[in-house]
Amino acid sequence: MKYRTRTFYTDKQKSEMWDRWQRGESLSSIGRHFNRASSSIFPHLAQFGGIRPPQRRRSRWALSLTEREEISRGLVAQQSFRSIAQSLNRSPSTISREFASPASPVSDSSGPGYLDVEASIREAFGPIATVPGLTIAATDARHYAKAADAAYRINPFKITNDDLVRFHGLNERLSIENIQAGINFYAALIGRQ
Repeated sequence: MKYRTRTFYTDKQKSEMWDRWQRGESLSSIGRHFNRASSSIFPHLAQFGGIRPPQRRRSRWALSLTEREEISRGLVAQQSFRSIAQSLNRSPSTISREFASPASPVSDSSGPGYLDVEASIREAFGPIATVPGLTIAATDARHYAKAADAAYRINPFKITNDDLVRFHGLNERLSIENIQAGINFYAALIGRQ
């Protein structure tokens, strides 16, 4: 039996799917529009009982990515939570809560994910030691802890003391050689998946 590849619909396509459903089009008609069987349309509509879900909106209390970046820059500049909060027109407790999240779980340094990372480092940078470590900063990996057994935080660049003072500050940059090394690392890592 021949199986079709799984179809992933974009947000725009899903919106059009709901528009057509609300206008009274049949599943078959909607499927024909997307060149798919009605059975690929049904799960998207049935998931919400045939009623279009409300559009997701970010809470006005949630920090935006721009605000998070400003907080990061303020901390590098050794500003207090209170002064950062004033510049963002937020409560100081909102700023401090951003840094009060629990630590991410430690990922296995002998697991297959780490071994792939280790081999990719050696492939991109040559025979160098790879050592697991801890970071005191919050990274996006904390959001993946619920979705994966292991989340590794990788910075595949050679960082000098001059680079450290520019992190999240003025003139933050990487050399072309560093960017190429990072590309080589990710190409090696993706090749192992």
